[in-house]
Amino acid sequence: MILTRLSLSLSFLMPLDSAELSLALWQKVPECIVFFPDGVRVVERVLQAFTVLPGETERKAVRDAAPRENGMGLFTIGYEGDSIDGYLNRLIRNNVHLLCDVRKNPLSRKTGFSKRQLAGYCEKVGIAYRHLPELGIPGSRRRELNSREDYDALFEEYEREDLPLAGNAIEELGRLLKEHKRIALTCFEKDHECCHRHCVAEAMERTLPDCPESMHI
Repeated sequence: MILTRLSLSLSFLMPLDSAELSLALWQKVPECIVFFPDGVRVVERVLQAFTVLPGETERKAVRDAAPRENGMGLFTIGYEGDSIDGYLNRLIRNNVHLLCDVRKNPLSRKTGFSKRQLAGYCEKVGIAYRHLPELGIPGSRRRELNSREDYDALFEEYEREDLPLAGNAIEELGRLLKEHKRIALTCFEKDHECCHRHCVAEAMERTLPDCPESMHI
């Protein structure tokens, strides 16, 4: 069951900030959404040993589990082999504020990862969404990727032919990074080295002043 749907379903029965809701979420899933004063977060199941409603000690454990990283950050993330729950968890754990979709065509057979669905799920957990199709690679150029050499050749071509024409998009990412502080570039592949998003991240690091080194989550 999708965490956001579970939390919303339970919220019809209980106030959003109630101890009962938080406890019910912890009991249902290994990691759960908790409604902190500054927004929705996913935290570890810190109440798994408790059978009564949480008191101040447990509430402090919840507060301590909230993400604290607020410095500027550049991340990349793929959804291959993951569920929408796990994907959102990774974004939330790293306190990502904006998800930048660098797919040419943001369609997916995996539930939750087509453009409209993904934007909607991000909104539910307080993460903005932006699609930058000008940074994508057409599917027709990705059909015969059978070895690492094939991927390397594709990315060499992308950096030679495509990225020089995408300067405005890279500058836009720079503006978005300054505005949102913590952004993530997303595409399909789990391994960032098999995805063009690592080329985009490297281009940002080379050309944008004060751009942090990218982290792959």
